[in-house]
Amino acid sequence: MESTKFVKLRRLPMKLLLPLSSIFGGCCSNVYTLERIMASTPHNMGNIVTFMQVLFVALKTLPEFLEFRNPPTFLKRRKIPFKIHLLSVLLFLLGTVSNNSVFAFGVSVPLHIVFRSSATAITMVLSWAIGQRTYTQKQVCSAILMTTGGVVTIIYRSSEFSIESLKVANMSSVKAGEGTGLLLLISSSILLCSYSLLNDWTYRTYGKHWKESLFYMHLLSLPLLLVNWRQLREEFRYLIHGAKMVSIPFTNAKVPPAVIMMVGNVVTQSICIEGVSALASITDALTVSVILLLRKLSSLLLSVYLFDNSLSWTALIGTVTVFIGALMYILSAAPSSDIGKGSKGVKSL
Repeated sequence: MESTKFVKLRRLPMKLLLPLSSIFGGCCSNVYTLERIMASTPHNMGNIVTFMQVLFVALKTLPEFLEFRNPPTFLKRRKIPFKIHLLSVLLFLLGTVSNNSVFAFGVSVPLHIVFRSSATAITMVLSWAIGQRTYTQKQVCSAILMTTGGVVTIIYRSSEFSIESLKVANMSSVKAGEGTGLLLLISSSILLCSYSLLNDWTYRTYGKHWKESLFYMHLLSLPLLLVNWRQLREEFRYLIHGAKMVSIPFTNAKVPPAVIMMVGNVVTQSICIEGVSALASITDALTVSVILLLRKLSSLLLSVYLFDNSLSWTALIGTVTVFIGALMYILSAAPSSDIGKGSKGVKSL
C-alpha cells in the first residue's frame, strides 16, 4: 500500500518539471542567500529580510486584484471577510518575524530547518486541542519521533551524547541568547501552525481563494511591519553600507554583496512559493508533502556543506529521526479533512 504512494513520484509527468524545479531550485537557493546575508554582517537582519519578502510579494500580486472601477480602494471585491484576512495577517506576521529573528540569538540555519520540520507534531497537538481531531497510532508515533528527534538535535547539536550528560540535568551548555532564540523558534512554530489551521477552516468555509489570501496577507502586513521602522532603517543601513563593494556586471555601479543576496532572497522566495502553489494545483497533498520533505532535507544538507554548520553525530541521529518521523506521518492514513470528524484511531497525546 505504502509502496504505491511512491509510484506517483516515479511517474510524474513532464508538466511537473517546472514546479519541481521552482521548489528545489527556489527554496534551496533561498536558504543559501539567507545564510549569505546573515554571514555578511554581525547585526540582526531578520526584520529587513521579512519586510523585503513581504513587500516583493505584495507588489507582485497587486496587479491581479486591481479594479479601477471600484473606488475608493480600487481593489476587487473580496471573497473572504476582511476580519479573517486580518487575523491571518496577525498570526502570519508574528510567526514570521519571530521566525526570522531567531538568527540574532545564535540559532543556526541547520537547527532552524530541523526544528521547523517538527511543525507536523505541533499542528497535530493544536488540531487535537482545538479541533478535536483524532489520529491513527502510526501518526501519533511519528509525532513522538519528530519531537524526540528535535529535542535531541537541540540539546546535543555541538556535543556528543554521554551518560554523564544525563546526570547533569540542566541546559548549562545553552547560552542565554541561544535559549531566547529557541523560545522564539518554538513560538513561531506554534503561530505559523495556527495560521495553517486557520487557512484550512477559511478555505472550507469561504472557498479556496488562496491567491486572495496571499495578496491580503502580504498587503496588510506592510503597515504593521512599518511600526518597527526605526529598526528597519538601522538594518537597511547595515545592508547598504557593506565593508566591501562589488561591481554589477555591464555597469559602473557598485553595491555591497548583501544587497545582491537580498535581491536573490526575495526573488527565490517568490519562486519557491509559486512552485509549491503550482504543484498543489496539479497533484495531491501527499505528493506535495513528500516533495517538500525532500526539499527540507536538501536545504539542510546544503547548509551544512556550504557553510560548515557542522552537527555532532548525536545531532545527526536526531536529524534523521525527525525526517523518519515526518516521512512516517505523510505515508500514514490522513485524518479527516473536517475538524471534529477525525478518522478512527487514538487521540494524539
